[in-house]
Amino acid sequence: MKSKVTVIILEFPHRSVRLNAGHKTRLVVDNDGNFLSRYISTKTVPETLQELLYDYGVFDMRYFDPVLAEFVHQKGSDECEAIYVLKIPRDSVSLHDGYLAELTEINIEERYERVIGQTPRSI
Repeated sequence: MKSKVTVIILEFPHRSVRLNAGHKTRLVVDNDGNFLSRYISTKTVPETLQELLYDYGVFDMRYFDPVLAEFVHQKGSDECEAIYVLKIPRDSVSLHDGYLAELTEINIEERYERVIGQTPRSI
């Protein structure tokens, strides 16, 4: 079975603000507009997550702790996916690959949309 980790990095304001209150939530995506993901091979889940985060920016898991939001396995599939959410304060993102996108700028699959919708909107 193949195991995949996906990280949804959400940039939020510091205080609890509704999405439609003029503050736009932004997400870190790769250059193709997809959430950051990688298959687990010889490393542990934390090592794979950290490597993935370092590939795109300066996100250190000692300071930014991704939270497991959902685990997906479809019946009959040989693949499972652990979806993590990482919330970061607005204007603290430093990327060297990928970009920050607004929710309306990318196509979001239903399973990721559900996770984003259930994520508290404050840091």
